[in-house]
This record gives sequence, C-alpha cells and structure tokens, in this order.
Amino acid sequence: MACIHIPATSANLGVLFDKGAVALDVFENTIEVEKAVETKMNIQGEARDILPRGKENLVYRAIEHFYRETGRRMPGLSLDMHNGIPLSRGLGSSAACIAGGIFAANELEGGILNLNEMIMMAADLEGHGDNVCAAAA
Repeated sequence: MACIHIPATSANLGVLFDKGAVALDVFENTIEVEKAVETKMNIQGEARDILPRGKENLVYRAIEHFYRETGRRMPGLSLDMHNGIPLSRGLGSSAACIAGGIFAANELEGGILNLNEMIMMAADLEGHGDNVCAAAA
C-alpha cells in the first residue's frame, strides 16, 4: 500500500510565471492506494460530490500515465482520496492530483523512478512544472 500526502501550492509568483511555485502548509490531499482485483474509488473532502469516480478521475489518469510511461501493466486499484485542497482557487489542486497519483504509483511499484523522473512525468501530464515541482516538495 502507498500513502501520499500532497500540499497545496501557489504559482505565478511575479517574474516566475509558470516557472516557479511554493508549497503551502494550509491544505493537503491524501491518496492511499493498493493493488486490488478490481478498481474502486472512495473520495472524501472537497468536491467529493462532483469529482468523477472512474477512469476520468485525475488521480486515476495520473496513475494510468505512470504505468503507460513505465511500460508496466496497470493492476486493479483500491483508491482512497481525501481532498483538502479547494478546487479552482489557485492552490494547485490539479497538480496535487497528478503529482500524488504518480508518486503513489511509484511507491506501489517499489520506487522504480527517482524524484526528477517523477516530476518530469507529472509536468508532462500537467503541461508545465511549476505547481507539480512544489507539490513534490
């Protein structure tokens, strides 16, 4: 089982637009994942009533991206997520889902990627690295 805690982040810091961000000690998301016979998802906290609970879920998509990029077969998963980071408030909620999913999958697979490789994979999926770098802190 893997348990990952991901902090909220803030980017677009002056001249560092899309190039730098900071981790914030105010909100965090938690992702617990383990291999299972079939995939099931439990979401608690922020936006729990509106977030998808299938393959379109961003944490799931990040985990799927990890497996595709590493060439490993994706197992069934039991995912428990607690969202403490508010959505659409500039606090890096999508970056937290992406970085958290990739870091959780990496831990589940025994740490096959190093920190830089995970950050690059997350930035590729997010489209830029500012918030995912800070979320990895």
